[in-house]
Amino acid sequence: MNAMNKLKENTTPTPFILKLYELVNNPESQHLMRWCDEPNRNGFVVLEPIELSAKYLPRFFKHNNFSSFVRQLNIYGFHKVDHPQGQCFQHPNFCRDKPELLTRIQRQHSKKADAENTELYKMLLDKLRELQKDSLHTQNDLQQLNEMLFTLKSRVDNLDTRMQRVGQFINFFNPNFKPFKREPSFDTKNKDSLMTGMNPWE
Repeated sequence: MNAMNKLKENTTPTPFILKLYELVNNPESQHLMRWCDEPNRNGFVVLEPIELSAKYLPRFFKHNNFSSFVRQLNIYGFHKVDHPQGQCFQHPNFCRDKPELLTRIQRQHSKKADAENTELYKMLLDKLRELQKDSLHTQNDLQQLNEMLFTLKSRVDNLDTRMQRVGQFINFFNPNFKPFKREPSFDTKNKDSLMTGMNPWE
């Protein structure tokens, strides 16, 4: 069983790592890129970056930018080391004839990006708490206004009752007396709807 068949049966690495492994094992590009000769064999060496970028990067990665290719290697944890024949990139899990290790090669998260995301989360959480606090204050204000309105209406109703009694008392002694009629400040027929409209919790 060859290395690529073993890879397909056992693992599903990320597309970049899979294409990189195929490229390093490609017999047509061995004069441009091949496995390192060190005993641990955990890396590859680029012999001709210009020709590699022109002929094979577009075929495997859909671009011909070698610098972009190197940045992608760095994202996956590859390290550039000195090599007498070219640019060598090593990773402990990128080994010849061991494709089952490729799934261990994952994108590395930037500590700076993680810190920024944490700070953004804290800012959003603080803003949410502030909005909740403002909403609670608004509800309390509306409740207080509703209670004041209810108290005022009760006083007006009580005053109307007293005026009616005074008018009845005067009319008893002076039938020709026309009591003063005050226009009600509230529509007694709609008092319930008035209170309901002012109460946001009903």
